Amino acid sequence: MNSDSIIEQYGADTLRLYILFIGDYEQSTPWNDNGVKGARRFLEKLVRLEEKLTDKENDSYQVLLHRTIKAVDEDIENVKFNTAIAKLMTLVNELGKVDSINKTDYETILKLVNPFAPHITEEINEILFSDIINLDRGAYYN
Repeated sequence: MNSDSIIEQYGADTLRLYILFIGDYEQSTPWNDNGVKGARRFLEKLVRLEEKLTDKENDSYQVLLHRTIKAVDEDIENVKFNTAIAKLMTLVNELGKVDSINKTDYETILKLVNPFAPHITEEINEILFSDIINLDRGAYYN
């Protein structure tokens, strides 16, 4: 599968995320089409978290959130994009298990994911944190 067909089928953010996730930035890594699908599933999970948004605080995931913020910051500084993305995947998976997510915390998560998937995070941010309403969910992936 070439990059143009991946972008056409899954979007540029999926391709970017997968390339940064597949291995250490300074080492060559074998390509795996299933990994592209995994990157797409991560972005879909990120989008689905919006269904859990609330204005109420939720302390159940705060320790994990703050550990992830610190770790992702350090990983980006050390050009360890693959481990930063892995930590974000862990966070999003754990947040999938909670009943509610504070909107401010979700916005923070979008900021963490933004360097790896700027298009989708900007779209979500625009839709959720602006006056735009009733947009097709499919717009996230264009």
